[in-house]
Amino acid sequence: MLAAEEGKGRALLKTFTGTSRQKVLINVSAPADIVTSASRKAQLGAPVGVPLREMTQEQEKMLTDLIEEYAHRLRKELADEELSKLRAAGLENVYFAWAGGSEPGQPHYYRIQGPTFVVEYDNTQDNANHIHTVWRDFDHDFGLDPLRAHYLTSPHHRHLAR
Repeated sequence: MLAAEEGKGRALLKTFTGTSRQKVLINVSAPADIVTSASRKAQLGAPVGVPLREMTQEQEKMLTDLIEEYAHRLRKELADEELSKLRAAGLENVYFAWAGGSEPGQPHYYRIQGPTFVVEYDNTQDNANHIHTVWRDFDHDFGLDPLRAHYLTSPHHRHLAR
């Protein structure tokens, strides 16, 4: 399962050398699971790793292919919409980061973070044989509560939101 996502991520990692390798490798140990977990809103702070604007042409292509691998899990019209939003926000502002081992069988994690989304891939459980992956849209995240947001932002409802 998810062989393309694992293989493409690892292949991209292996293209980084020297200082760019130090920058892309954000931790020698992978987190135990997806960092954003089941939180209502994905909050990671500033992106880490290497931005696409600092990558070679080959790396740019590899990262774009990896993003498209995730996007095309969706129906075509949704994938096209997500990719269009990403391009409008600026592909150059997308970062790739890796944590953990670089060889098959070693626990590892990677993150692709842009202005509009984050993709997380984690393969650490069951001796690096159990993958979790997620695409989260910062504006339309799966855990948002529109009714609570309305209560918090509408003066006539503020007393209900407490």
